[in-house]
Amino acid sequence: MKYLIVSMLCCLSVCFACQSVSSQTSEKCVVTVKDGKYEKASIGGTLANPLILGGTVLVKPKNFNREFMTKLARRLKQEYCEADEISVMIVDSKEYMGTSTLMDYARSKQKIINMRGFYNFDRKSGKDMIVFSTVRGNPPDEIQINLSTRFDKSPMATDE
Repeated sequence: MKYLIVSMLCCLSVCFACQSVSSQTSEKCVVTVKDGKYEKASIGGTLANPLILGGTVLVKPKNFNREFMTKLARRLKQEYCEADEISVMIVDSKEYMGTSTLMDYARSKQKIINMRGFYNFDRKSGKDMIVFSTVRGNPPDEIQINLSTRFDKSPMATDE
């Protein structure tokens, strides 16, 4: 949960100073993941380096499972291959798109009702994590999948 909150707040700090970027993926990015498809609600980010993207994506409720969410994370990382950091709130209904933002969470410190998950990838540190709930109403970090390639699994490792 600590990692989720820190990631959300990092994304918020970007959103304060961010400009809109095209939701189109770069021509240099090649998507090889066939699954993990989602609908974009909004993706925005910085125009200068480092390129930090934040936003919201819509995923069908039936797809809140480990297999699909792992593919979603890989797809986002491939589609936005030039991004230095990606932070995305995941919702499960068009009804909830645009009703709450990460800024709402920071202001109220309360649960965002419509948020079913969150994806954060930081290319520099190697942190790559997706968290989600299997059922609406459960905590959004009910399931945590660490996809990091440079993750230290030693007993002395600390959760930063």
